Amino acid sequence: MKAISEGGNQNCPDCGQVVEPRITKQYLSKGEIDESEKKLVEALTGDMTTISCPKCKNKLMFEPGDPVKGHKDNFGKPLTPEAAEHMGKYRVRCNNCETNFCTGCNVHPYHIGQTCE
Repeated sequence: MKAISEGGNQNCPDCGQVVEPRITKQYLSKGEIDESEKKLVEALTGDMTTISCPKCKNKLMFEPGDPVKGHKDNFGKPLTPEAAEHMGKYRVRCNNCETNFCTGCNVHPYHIGQTCE
């Protein structure tokens, strides 16, 4: 039995009805189940990426943001446009240990006012 998968849901190939996961596992191969679960995660997370905190190894979902406006570097100077864009794309705060870090180079604390280079 090969199921049709839309947005991570398993559908009956004959009638198109959604099939409960406990029933799906009885008829699908491990590879088909893994592919279905992968599609479900992709549907739920969109463009997000899974990353790990470099300090506590907590897994986080991450989606790059827009340039940060109004922040200052460690010397009190306004961020350059490049540093503001970098901060919006790469800075993350771990929801477990509250460490700020850079997803580009894994430095913690985050290197505010600088890029990874």
